[in-house]
Amino acid sequence: MNIVLVTYQDKGAYHAINVQNEDDKLIDFLKSKGLNITKEIWNDDEVNWENYDLAVIKSPWDYFNLIEDFYTWLAKIESKKIRLLNPIDIVKWNADKHYLHDIEKAGLKVTPSIFLTKRDKVNLQEYFATFQAEKIIVKPAVSGGSKNTFKVTAANADELNEKLNSLTEIEDFIVQPFLTEIEENGEWSFIFFG
Repeated sequence: MNIVLVTYQDKGAYHAINVQNEDDKLIDFLKSKGLNITKEIWNDDEVNWENYDLAVIKSPWDYFNLIEDFYTWLAKIESKKIRLLNPIDIVKWNADKHYLHDIEKAGLKVTPSIFLTKRDKVNLQEYFATFQAEKIIVKPAVSGGSKNTFKVTAANADELNEKLNSLTEIEDFIVQPFLTEIEENGEWSFIFFG
């Protein structure tokens, strides 16, 4: 079985100089276990994806900057009948924070969220009362790496309104109360196998 680890064209934006590349470490480890595995850049037109039986999405860290291209790539993988971990529908669902609606509808607790649809006019001051919060966080619905993410207070809300009104011309955003626990303690990610 030919396995491909899906990554991105590293331009130095998402790695630390003093940290060994974990993708390379993972590939070396899996090869030592007898797997036939390599890595490929998801949007490299030179890749012959049909040479692979299984694609593992590992680190396509730039997908959110090129989301339509990423969706097109997923469709190409599907059309070539290459098995993808995770299923394509789950990958697409997880790429956009609108998934929070589905999680909430399933009865699970989520951080209160208001989505700003593309071209909505933003007045950040109104969200302090809505969330009964002194700070709010605003970020694109499709994002990563803190791209266009803003911690908003009453002091900087008016200043950020103009910037966000420009950004909402391009894409949807999400507004949430700022959770100090995340800043103080960090976030947990859960990974499920099976």
